[in-house]
Amino acid sequence: MAHTSALPRLALTLILSAGSATLASNTETRSAGNNATAERSPGASSDNKPWRVRETKADSASSTAAAAPTAESNHEEPAAPAENSHTAEAKPSAHSNNAHWGYSGASGPASWGSRDGCEECDQGMQQSPVDIPAGMPTHDPDIEFSYAPMSLTVNNNGHTIQVNSARDCSIQVEGKQYNLLQFHFHALSEHTFNGEHSDMEVHFVHKSEDGQYAVIGVMLNKGEHNTAFAPVFDNLPYQSGESVYAKGVAINTIDLLPTSRSYYRYDGSFTTPPCTEGVKWFVME
Repeated sequence: MAHTSALPRLALTLILSAGSATLASNTETRSAGNNATAERSPGASSDNKPWRVRETKADSASSTAAAAPTAESNHEEPAAPAENSHTAEAKPSAHSNNAHWGYSGASGPASWGSRDGCEECDQGMQQSPVDIPAGMPTHDPDIEFSYAPMSLTVNNNGHTIQVNSARDCSIQVEGKQYNLLQFHFHALSEHTFNGEHSDMEVHFVHKSEDGQYAVIGVMLNKGEHNTAFAPVFDNLPYQSGESVYAKGVAINTIDLLPTSRSYYRYDGSFTTPPCTEGVKWFVME
């Protein structure tokens, strides 16, 4: 069962409207719910395609080794937060200034692969998100979290709502430490379970010292009020490029995770341009 939280109408609207995305277009062609099939189990050898999300030019090609991801998507390294201001304009990030990609029309997912540096969006063999079929086994909750309370600046980067890590937080998994860079939201969820979306998905983006990325995806559904998310949803910036510094407010990132931390594991990609592969995914319900 997905993590539950009160999802305010404003939060859903802002996350959907960032970058002029709509609820329908956000799930049209890049969503895990479209013709995805189970082709391997979580954590299996990376030389097979995961549960396919959509057809790409590489579907008939042989697999190649995945390169380390670059920082030019929603999963990028964060820009510096605005200082000591309740409403301030956020410094532009790498992806907010690049090629005007979006979720619909001429800038939608069908065009991503034709953009400079985004060829993997079409040619990649390990593209995310994926559909997780019913009955797929989970991994034991063996991720070691070193999260702590931190100050809060909420950014609207033009594609999503994002919170950059304001202190040293990390995870230890598969023998390596990954430092938390930021977390951001998608609505509806990008990953699906047996073809079904959750209301929202949070991505916790981590990077190791050798440049590898690990992303934890957590599903959110409408439910009773969840005080852990309230600091974010109470301080949402309305405009693209705007940030809100919540003076005197701290957020405890560990509280944003579900109580049960078993996960589905696969090797995939960034879910937005440049769709770079080599990302370790840990998906929690």
